[in-house]
Amino acid sequence: MKKVVRLTESDLARIIQKVIKESTLPQKKYLREETMAPQPFLTDKKSTFIEYLPKGSAKTDKTKVDAFIASAAQTLKNNDSIIKEFLNNKKYPLPKFIKIVAGTDITGSERANVNVGQARLKEGKRIVREAFKKSGLPYYDTQIESWITSAQNYQPSDLDKNVYDPSKVTSEPKKRFLQIYIYSLTKEGLTSSQIQGVEDKIKSVSTWGSVDEDTIAAEICKLKTMSDISDLETQFKSEYGSLQGFLNDKLYDVVATQSPIGSWFPDQTTNLSQRKKVIGCLNKISQRELKKDIAKLTDDLEEIVIIK
Repeated sequence: MKKVVRLTESDLARIIQKVIKESTLPQKKYLREETMAPQPFLTDKKSTFIEYLPKGSAKTDKTKVDAFIASAAQTLKNNDSIIKEFLNNKKYPLPKFIKIVAGTDITGSERANVNVGQARLKEGKRIVREAFKKSGLPYYDTQIESWITSAQNYQPSDLDKNVYDPSKVTSEPKKRFLQIYIYSLTKEGLTSSQIQGVEDKIKSVSTWGSVDEDTIAAEICKLKTMSDISDLETQFKSEYGSLQGFLNDKLYDVVATQSPIGSWFPDQTTNLSQRKKVIGCLNKISQRELKKDIAKLTDDLEEIVIIK
């Protein structure tokens, strides 16, 4: 967005020095193709099986199981090209794309709950193997097992057995379940030319006196992986020290704000919405891969901090 700016002599001197510095910089170095690589990820799309089971039982309904197996087999077929591509990739290993959860209610003894929970997990793994068999993908059972995450919710939870008799507690049918999820896989990550395109577009709208903050934020949000962030970081390192340095340099306006007593002072908060958008996009990537945020605003809201 265009803004009317009021510059002090010190502001003008700072800008002139920056223009001189930029004019004497060496030509940019292009990224090598071998630094780029796609990565496998889970998507939100999945084949789902959920069944509530009789007390003390791991027996599933054949009609429901068959329907799930048909759906899951197709999901597995769709995943197979990505499975093959990343099967032995140590840098970007396949994520565990199968999840099985077994639950019991709080009635019965702890030992009985453990036995029932384990039986339900075993049934879940059997169903998964049947789905692979239906798909025609000839992976070993041990290999299939390596792609499974299992969770067992059969602890007596908050029942105080010093006070309550588990055999007399009311049964909770919704806690007696077997859940199976087989997630679709995708691969994401920008190519060398795409990263270069992001950099070029950002720089084309970041010339002195004409900065398009909305476009900068939109281009940053085209990044897909932590590797993409790292690659773009490399492109801005020599000139700005880091991607953080670039963002804080460009998402900054020397816009004069008049105080109640009539004096003027710079106001840097005019690009707050764009800063927040950039932070949101960077953290969306880091949450998926690192399970944590990597970007935040300083307490005064004036700068972006990228945690490495």
